[in-house]
Amino acid sequence: MEKPKPRVPILALTPKPGTARRLCLTWGLHCVVTQEVDRFKGAVVNAARAARADGFGDENDFIVVTAGVPFNTPGSTNILRVAPLDEQRIFAGGPE
Repeated sequence: MEKPKPRVPILALTPKPGTARRLCLTWGLHCVVTQEVDRFKGAVVNAARAARADGFGDENDFIVVTAGVPFNTPGSTNILRVAPLDEQRIFAGGPE
């Protein structure tokens, strides 16, 4: 039986090139090497920039961001956020 394939693009962001190379082997992932962040808002901004830069949306679109805080802790995925691709709206959302 064939596995279901995602109908929407999935961006995988990581500061580690080795991790990005391994993730590229997964069907449907678009991998982006980003700068390391220490706050969730920085991860959201990086994701929005990558999505816009690679043509997956514009300032009127939204993305779903998942992450694990604290960062760099395997198995710590504990956040899911729907975020705008417009950086001004991300920063207007308050501290994180």
